[in-house]
Amino acid sequence: MSPLLEEDEGEFIMNESSSGGWHASTENTNKVERYDIQRNIWSFVSPMLERRYRPGVAVLNGKIYVLGGEEGWDHYHDTIECYDPSSDSWEVVGEMGSSRSWLSCVGLRVKSESGTTDKS
Repeated sequence: MSPLLEEDEGEFIMNESSSGGWHASTENTNKVERYDIQRNIWSFVSPMLERRYRPGVAVLNGKIYVLGGEEGWDHYHDTIECYDPSSDSWEVVGEMGSSRSWLSCVGLRVKSESGTTDKS
């Protein structure tokens, strides 16, 4: 299980089990939960647009990016969804070069001669 992704005023958006995964009924899910560490309470936020199992997840500029994953035994995603906690909304922001699952992702801040650029 991956560690927490982002802290925002006492709330954490947590690991991949919070951003899709395998539900106890053996079906993939698009459900997402937020954990409030101040109140020790889990709550649901807006669901992802697609059901995903074993996606890659990264945080960049306060937004959560979920890449790829599986939806069933023979359906792999190539899409990238972005969650904006300030609006509690998801949107598809791109596609990967190929469909994949079980991947790792990181948000990077790359310093170039022209300045700092965020990359995901």
